[in-house]
Amino acid sequence: MESAFIPGRKRAGSEWFLCACLIFSLLLLFDTETVYAARSGMSYNIKQMVKGESFQLKIKGIKTKSVEWSSSNKKIVSVKNGRITALKAGKATIRAKCGKRICNCRVTVTDKVDLIIFSGQSNMMGHGDAKGAPKLTDGAAYEYKSVTDKKRLNVLKEPFGYKQDSGNLVNGAYCTGSMVTSFCNAYYQKTKTPVVAVAASKVGAGSVAFSTVIYKDIEKRIRQSVKAVRKMGLKIDHCYLVWMQGENDVCAGTLTDEYVERIGGMFRKIVKDTKVEKCMVIKTGSYVYNMGAEELADPKAVLEAQEKICRQYKCAVLISDKAPKLGQEYYQWDMIHLNQEALNLVGRDAGAHAGTYAVSH
Repeated sequence: MESAFIPGRKRAGSEWFLCACLIFSLLLLFDTETVYAARSGMSYNIKQMVKGESFQLKIKGIKTKSVEWSSSNKKIVSVKNGRITALKAGKATIRAKCGKRICNCRVTVTDKVDLIIFSGQSNMMGHGDAKGAPKLTDGAAYEYKSVTDKKRLNVLKEPFGYKQDSGNLVNGAYCTGSMVTSFCNAYYQKTKTPVVAVAASKVGAGSVAFSTVIYKDIEKRIRQSVKAVRKMGLKIDHCYLVWMQGENDVCAGTLTDEYVERIGGMFRKIVKDTKVEKCMVIKTGSYVYNMGAEELADPKAVLEAQEKICRQYKCAVLISDKAPKLGQEYYQWDMIHLNQEALNLVGRDAGAHAGTYAVSH
């Protein structure tokens, strides 16, 4: 009579030993295959892409004179010599035949993105160290370079916004490493929608300059970005402005109501004039060194103003109060600019809250 597993029945010792050996063998086999797959085969087994994107797949760890490439659906993804191009939304499997070995990469293409404009002062632009930024999650974000590469998207890479100066949106040497990669990773984890990130900041500018002059350049860049992304055949699901600014106003002693009127009014105008749905506020840091007075300035009025804007204006929402909670060890020598570790923390916090908001709206 065959032995069968019955709940509650005790197995003989030999049976348990055999089962344990079988399980161990399967685990060992699985682990060996996993390591082998990591060392040889296709450079990617799974790839996320947006419509219009191209990417070079490579074969590693396999000695072969020739590789035969093919796509399970050429209308979704085409392939030539390992270079794949996303043609329309959908899924396809790219196959590479290397002699007797066959390698596959499952590709998912989307034509839907969220357009996010990152604006404010140098802490928004990022004066950290690009080498310390996190690795970008595959398919999470792209940068639209409105100055140097106007006709296509580039996979997001730090330093974000580098050489994207035009008009009043000038940052120069301050683009050295930002919170944007960290933000986009956290945002994508919540939404599963790729971000098209656009730089629109101005180093060393206060609320007066932004609300009277610079906002016009921000609006111009938003319109340019919307038009370009749509021309690429992509659908914009959400369009947000992410804002971090206030250091100049802290040093200038700007009053709460003054800041609310200027920046709150600017937000309202941007939402009215462009496709931006919401202005998302990241609170400024609590350590701002006033070089003129040679002492730390009090950020209380500006921090209160940023909260007040998000309470009084329907066009604004607070997505992070992480920066003012960070200690001095998260700042650089000038006690104005956050270091890369701080930028990563603030970006992750803001991105997660922004993503939660996007999913629920």
